[in-house]
Amino acid sequence: MTSPAFRVGVDVGGTFTDLAALGQDGGVHTRKVSSSVDDYARAILDGLRDLCRDAGLSPAAVAELLHGTTVASNAILERRGARTGLVTTRGFRDVLVEARHPEAADLDLACRRTPSPPRQPRPVTRGWTGGLR
Repeated sequence: MTSPAFRVGVDVGGTFTDLAALGQDGGVHTRKVSSSVDDYARAILDGLRDLCRDAGLSPAAVAELLHGTTVASNAILERRGARTGLVTTRGFRDVLVEARHPEAADLDLACRRTPSPPRQPRPVTRGWTGGLR
């Protein structure tokens, strides 16, 4: 007997990898496994195997696999990792510059915001016109 097709979403984080399977009937199955920082793919494959086993799903019935990661976002926010440059759409060169402020100040129009240093130094950030191929 074959399982009906299902979609799997995977989020790889620095500590955990989360998986969620959505069946055609709307049923959802989830699994959380430790991320394997030396090889993130291993946690995805192990988690998918465990998810399928626990939910009684066939790996062959995976119709779509969607992948996202917070690893790169966290590296930027925490200012760790290799020194890199940033190529962005022209006009969005400062997209990673943000202001830090208390949440209560969100609605206070008189709030003075103290900008944090840019996540990516401006000299290594370049705007690009047109698409990348």
